[in-house]
Amino acid sequence: LLKLRKAYVKAGVLGGTQRDDTDLTNAQLASIHEYGLGNVPARPFIRPPFDIMREQYLNMLRNGFKKAASKISPDMFRQLLELIGQKMVADIKNYVTQGTGVPPPLSPKTIAAKGSSRPLVDTGQLLNSITYQVVE
Repeated sequence: LLKLRKAYVKAGVLGGTQRDDTDLTNAQLASIHEYGLGNVPARPFIRPPFDIMREQYLNMLRNGFKKAASKISPDMFRQLLELIGQKMVADIKNYVTQGTGVPPPLSPKTIAAKGSSRPLVDTGQLLNSITYQVVE
């Protein structure tokens, strides 16, 4: 049971997979977009959906932990963390791809160059690199 209490799930751009179109990894590019760098404005896309959904994740965790602890089932708790991780990934991707897009809006020059006004969606490499990991 002690091992269950130390396990957690993390979600975001976790790996350093190399991009096809630059020398940056997806994790480096995600960091630049999340926090901004030089003339690239911050376009947080990981923190906002987490902040919005935080209570739902915590409720899932509380309810699932109680069930797993009552059955003393580490496998059940790990499955719960997997489910929460999958939900976190889906929530991040939906935040990027749905609605009005991640603020601030792109400049007219960038829109003309990429042919779209949706920030953070171009080749799909960054979006496809969003994942989760259960840590025990």
